[in-house]
Amino acid sequence: ISVMGQTNGTVVQWSPGVRLTEVLAMSGGIHVGGDKNDIRIVRGPIDATRVYTTSVRDVIDGESHDVELYPGDVVFVTDHWIEDFGEVVSALAPILSLSFSAAALTFALDNNLSTTQ
Repeated sequence: ISVMGQTNGTVVQWSPGVRLTEVLAMSGGIHVGGDKNDIRIVRGPIDATRVYTTSVRDVIDGESHDVELYPGDVVFVTDHWIEDFGEVVSALAPILSLSFSAAALTFALDNNLSTTQ
């Protein structure tokens, strides 16, 4: 069973009755940026692949059952939307900082000119 996405990215040996939470634990768990409510299980051959979505949080809360995995399954832990938002903010930070600095400089110059006249 391949475990990918917001995990340590590993392969876990399949055994009869192995469950999603067991496989995630064996792979080191879900990283901080992983979405516990959006776990994808990819199953089947390439020409008939099926993708299932489940929530580890629901399993923990007792609202859903712990999915039994099969040989060849791929478990993919998606990014949490806040992780994506954080990446966007990080990418924009230099631009926002520059804009703020330019606005502060303009304000200071305007304020300085009005007090000297």
